[in-house]
Amino acid sequence: METMIESVSRAAVWTAKNSLEASLLIGAFLLLFAAFGRQLSPTLRVVLWTVIGARLLLPFAPPSEFSVHNLVPALSAVEKVSQPTEVVLPETSERFVEIDPVLRAENAGSADTASIPHLPQSPALSWQHGLALAWGLVGFGIFLFAIVRQRIAHRKIVRLPRVKSETLNALLTACQRRAEVRRRLRMVAAPSGSGVAVFGFLRVTHLIVPADLEERYSETEIRGILLHELAHVRRGDLLINWIVLAVECLHWFNPLVWFAGRRFLADREVLCDRAALRGLNSEQRRDYGTVLPCPRSLCVPKS
Repeated sequence: METMIESVSRAAVWTAKNSLEASLLIGAFLLLFAAFGRQLSPTLRVVLWTVIGARLLLPFAPPSEFSVHNLVPALSAVEKVSQPTEVVLPETSERFVEIDPVLRAENAGSADTASIPHLPQSPALSWQHGLALAWGLVGFGIFLFAIVRQRIAHRKIVRLPRVKSETLNALLTACQRRAEVRRRLRMVAAPSGSGVAVFGFLRVTHLIVPADLEERYSETEIRGILLHELAHVRRGDLLINWIVLAVECLHWFNPLVWFAGRRFLADREVLCDRAALRGLNSEQRRDYGTVLPCPRSLCVPKS
């Protein structure tokens, strides 16, 4: 039990250090975005957010004299508490000689017990250990809640009926060829008025569309919407969503990490819109622009 608590404490210290360093990096990137604005392409912004995500997950960073760790002595103190204590027994110069067994028995009861070294007792749980346990429990709870939501959504989505419209199915096939998506897709109809989303990245990916999709949008608009969602599939965004969630669960106490995650997802949507526009001609692009941003809400985590 104590070994597990020590492991959680070391993981909490490592996470706190990474969060502090990543927060400085996020602040620098936000200043960069504010200074250059739209001059920075969405691709570059996504790359910069990915660098932050990698920093939040890396178990180490290049050593530096100007490390954030040196600016926060409290973290060093917590780390020392979380490290196992090495017991070093003092050397002795006493010589052990053979004595008479009778004398040994007589002197056994009056032996100087003070000369026997005492091993240190296991340290009691400190407030640092309590904080580490709270960090682990909250992060695990957030991730578990997301899994439960995913399972509930999966049970609902697999029961949705397949889309029977020949027009929509033919349009999806054409968009898959245009987007170079060879993954198996199952297009299902959600209740009228709902959004469009993709769900699942393991065996089957579900493309969820509202039952009244053809009534609400023109063929060109639907083509753009499908190309947008297929861009998510081709880029592996559904798996990336779970990686982002894992980072947020590790660093749940840092609001800048949640903000960076939201900005990363928003910039990624822009990239998917651009991918959709590349599959349309100039006239179709104007029609697709009328439905931006594309409705999406059913994916857990969001697509």
